[in-house]
Amino acid sequence: MKSPHSPKSLLREDSGRPERATLARTGSGNAKNQPPVLSKKILVADDIAMNRELMREVLESSGYLVVEARDGGEAIREAYEGQPDLILLDIDMPVLNGYAVARRLRQDKHFGEVPIIAITGLSSREDRERAYDAGFNAFLRKPFNLSNLMAEIECFLGANPAPEA
Repeated sequence: MKSPHSPKSLLREDSGRPERATLARTGSGNAKNQPPVLSKKILVADDIAMNRELMREVLESSGYLVVEARDGGEAIREAYEGQPDLILLDIDMPVLNGYAVARRLRQDKHFGEVPIIAITGLSSREDRERAYDAGFNAFLRKPFNLSNLMAEIECFLGANPAPEA
């Protein structure tokens, strides 16, 4: 059984403080102080609730719409129902592991181009190779550096998640 990561333990400590990404919202909303339109959707699949909550907070504060799944079966359902622009996928999950989820999604032409990023506690070279063989586009090890996560997401989705309002 894997141990859950606390929200702070998901972030790599550098120089005594967690690394922070620039969390600027794009778009200014309207005169009624409504938030900008969220245009890019990210599926976060992790069986640890605290991990999902942390990623949701970071991603939403950066302007992304977030959909969550707590196991591999839910990840498949949410991917088909939500049609995400990018998937953050833990590997060690119940029902279906991340490798199986990635392989299954890659068999469908609708998910051929959707970036899938592994967010995992696994760290060996074999784990990384197995992830890429299963169809992952990138591999980040927990605890991860927040700026590295945001850089990976921006690499696949572009720097501005929502258009200027």
